[in-house]
Amino acid sequence: EIDWLIDLVTDIRAARAELRVPAGAKLALWAKDADAATTALLERYRPALERLARVASLHAGTPTADGGSLQVVVSTVTYVLPLEGQVDLAAERTRLTKEIAKLEKDVRQFEAKLANPQFVAKAPAEVVAEQTERRDEGRATLARLQAALDRIAG
Repeated sequence: EIDWLIDLVTDIRAARAELRVPAGAKLALWAKDADAATTALLERYRPALERLARVASLHAGTPTADGGSLQVVVSTVTYVLPLEGQVDLAAERTRLTKEIAKLEKDVRQFEAKLANPQFVAKAPAEVVAEQTERRDEGRATLARLQAALDRIAG
């Protein structure tokens, strides 16, 4: 149960940070398609969720708000946090899309450099290692930003 709680709080915090939700904002948490066991866990750990994940209220079912939301999947349940009035989702989509495009370009440049046999043969090993590390970091950041963009619903 504690692993579930840690995973849920960690994922909610990460999603909030990626979308730049104000730190003091308390959001409603909806457990979409939650079974009875998950609903019981939510009730049992309500105080911890309210404090650690900055959750204002807990609900089972699907939210009806149309102002957009972020979604986090833990185990088999999708948790939805409506963002209406908290985040300008259009601006966030634009920001994330621009960052993704820039990173994709950077990663392609690293890949092209590393795919060049002359570069790999002539460059010092530490330069090749640095370029490989930068490419891998770019790929990881790209995956994180794409996940943030995918979390935005609405």
